[in-house]
Amino acid sequence: MTPDAFRQRFPIFERKVFLNSCSKGALSQEVEKGYRDYLDSWRHEGSPWGDWVDKLEEVRGAFAAFIGAAADELAVSYSASTATASLLSALSFDAQPYRHRRLRVSHDRPKRNRSGAAWRRDRSRARHGPSSPC
Repeated sequence: MTPDAFRQRFPIFERKVFLNSCSKGALSQEVEKGYRDYLDSWRHEGSPWGDWVDKLEEVRGAFAAFIGAAADELAVSYSASTATASLLSALSFDAQPYRHRRLRVSHDRPKRNRSGAAWRRDRSRARHGPSSPC
């Protein structure tokens, strides 16, 4: 797929320069259709959890195949911030040289910085470092 063909999947790019890259980035036609399908199923079928979970597993499998992983190696979360908080809260930083240290760069998203609260129980302190250009 060419870059122009890819851009055509995002209607906002016809009239705006869109620089936001977070979970609420530019809305593609495919995502908009997915939302419509989801809302229609909710409206007409109540709450078809089985169908929704099946779709989630279908997407997990497709993404796993895309990155060369097994579907059961992937955790699904609704945002990078909650995934980061879950990961950090599951790790132990008691061993040296990590004890009481965490690095935060100036361009981190605010919620991701608050995710570090899970570390506070280990009395960790944030160390601020420079951001590197993307």
